[in-house]
Amino acid sequence: MVDDVAGQVAAAMVQAAGSDAWAAMRDRIARLLGRGDAGRERAELERLDRTTSELEDPELSEEERTLFRQTWQVRFRRFLEGLDESERGRVVAELRALVEPYGEPAWRDGGGVRNNTFSGPTAVQTGTGNQQTNHFGSGA
Repeated sequence: MVDDVAGQVAAAMVQAAGSDAWAAMRDRIARLLGRGDAGRERAELERLDRTTSELEDPELSEEERTLFRQTWQVRFRRFLEGLDESERGRVVAELRALVEPYGEPAWRDGGGVRNNTFSGPTAVQTGTGNQQTNHFGSGA
């Protein structure tokens, strides 16, 4: 759960950086990571602003964007792992609500698919309530 939520928040953050929705997201993230400490919240705001500035660079490669997402995913994972169980549940719910506008969250249908390698005939189906029949080989 922690890894999934951390990844979703980091991906949404990278997607939203610099957009109209970014200011509200940035403030909520800083407030969460600051955990009620004004100095920590300010430091998080500065860190988020530096990230946004870097992400808005038109020369930034996709690989570099991925690195930002991965870096923030690790930050969110460590943050969530440092919370006690009851607080973690509350913060996870808040983070899920925060990222919901940025796409269909994977946790609704039980997970996502990632890091796949296909070495032959392949059929991929997404969605719910679907039926798919595949025949591969010479008798197909």
